[in-house]
Amino acid sequence: MGKRIALMVVLILLLGLPAVAGEGSNYYSARPDEYGTYVYFSSMLWEFSSVLDGVLNGENGTVESALELYALANTTYETLVLYSGAGIDERPLELVPYFLSLGSAAFEVASGEASFRASFSEGEYAAARAALVRMKRGLRESRDALSAISKITLKGKNGTVLTFNTADLYPKLDALEALAGRYEELLDQVQVPENFTLFISNPSPMALENVTFYGFTLGLRDIHVVVSGENLAANVTSGTFHLDYSFPRPGTYKAYAVGFNGTFEVISNVLTINVSGVPTKLLVTAISDGGVLVEGHLVDYFGRALPWKRVILTADSSTYYGITDENGSVRFFIANVSGTVNATVLFPGDGIHLPTSAGLVLTPPLRRPAIRLFHDGSRVRAGEEVVIRGKVDSTYPLPLTIYVDGKGYSTLVAKGEFTFTLSFSPGRHEVYAYFAGSETLAPSSSNVLTLEAAPVDYTRRFLLFVFLLLLAFTAYRFTARRRVGGVPSSQVPEAPAFPPIGEEGEERPDIGKAYRTVYGLLKRLYDLPGSTTPRELVSALRHEPFAEHLKILTRLHEVTVYGKKKFGLREVLRAVKHASLIIVGVFVRDEL
Repeated sequence: MGKRIALMVVLILLLGLPAVAGEGSNYYSARPDEYGTYVYFSSMLWEFSSVLDGVLNGENGTVESALELYALANTTYETLVLYSGAGIDERPLELVPYFLSLGSAAFEVASGEASFRASFSEGEYAAARAALVRMKRGLRESRDALSAISKITLKGKNGTVLTFNTADLYPKLDALEALAGRYEELLDQVQVPENFTLFISNPSPMALENVTFYGFTLGLRDIHVVVSGENLAANVTSGTFHLDYSFPRPGTYKAYAVGFNGTFEVISNVLTINVSGVPTKLLVTAISDGGVLVEGHLVDYFGRALPWKRVILTADSSTYYGITDENGSVRFFIANVSGTVNATVLFPGDGIHLPTSAGLVLTPPLRRPAIRLFHDGSRVRAGEEVVIRGKVDSTYPLPLTIYVDGKGYSTLVAKGEFTFTLSFSPGRHEVYAYFAGSETLAPSSSNVLTLEAAPVDYTRRFLLFVFLLLLAFTAYRFTARRRVGGVPSSQVPEAPAFPPIGEEGEERPDIGKAYRTVYGLLKRLYDLPGSTTPRELVSALRHEPFAEHLKILTRLHEVTVYGKKKFGLREVLRAVKHASLIIVGVFVRDEL
């Protein structure tokens, strides 16, 4: 049951808080509200209400239900403490003590009522009285816990304020208090001692545990309880008195009650109470990351953190000492762990709290593969496919999850360099890759790419395309009438000239001239060396939007120049088209 509860706590309270480490820091995608916390603890209030209904209706299994609620509260606390270093919201950890008190009170009410009925039916009236005292104390503690819970506010969706609904629980507590009153009347009819007698709800308590001294007043006034010399006034109601008390430390204590009949002092019997130490528990975890971080949380039997206590870690013949902080937490960092090491974390006790220890296995930290994502520029076009390049430092394929705006978008398997494509809606977007880890590698996250997707204005794009296409064609017609210079013949050989056509002196456009126009333009714009060959030009500009047009034009140019092949008018016009698109692409780029 504990594992199921722990898993449920993590899923609900950590939902929307996936932490992935990248470049030495954590990247969180956190929910902006506390609705998950509200739902989880509201379910615990519903369980408490069911326990009260079970007690009122005399249902079987109510004590077990109350015990499960108390166990749920304890496991919730322990789980939150263990995960407190993982970046979760601290708010649930602040709330859980109130629900711990509520779970404890529910168990006292249910078990006290059940014990009363069993003891009373068997004629064991002293035991029945002790059970009734436990039940009434649980009812008082329930009211205190609900009063605190009703004042809690949480942040809901869209800035709304969430509060816990406790109004329906108070009528049930009223009914149970009335039931306890009827039980007390029954006991008074069959068990009223002749002598002034002091009772205690638990004759063998732990230090710091709440117990109740009680008895009948028998007409006496100004009743006090004396505990090892400490004189404490008792609460008197309807012929009975009671006093809630907790012993400060282990040992043997004497207690008796004092009352007055007029001016005469009356002393009760003397109780001898043996008080034991408080059991403790160490909750420990170990995280391997550049070393081994051992984190421990020291709590007592009641789930309360123990601050400023000495804790000792023993690992591989080495001993480390630490002190818990105000939250009962202690940390040890071991820089070098060469292999698997058995370690022990020990709390030696302090005179009030008993010693405790916990064992764990330390393993060397796993290597965290480096993942990097790349994209030229931070602006993209909305709705269009965007190619993201990446690189992962691994010698074998790793499964990667691509996250867009904090949500899993796709998965891929990569080794070394890889690419993937995305399409964005208008607005700002964040992209990163995450490796969940394996038996040999630690989880790892890439850097976060921030891209701004701009909406597409298709009318503007079309008009601009037509305008620049006409401009490029006009430029080409102009250059076709003049000799193109500046390109060494050793790099771009002259193509055979076409026979003159049309007016005298006007040359027919050819592929060589179209290529030389593009070649010279690209070299000047991209500041390329004069020795750049056509194929080097294609390679250098392979990521440009016009790269495919340049590749086709270069191939036509090579066939014409090196293959001495003469193309017809259709192929020449095709080359002119690609040259024009390259020129348009150079100046328009992302606008097309």
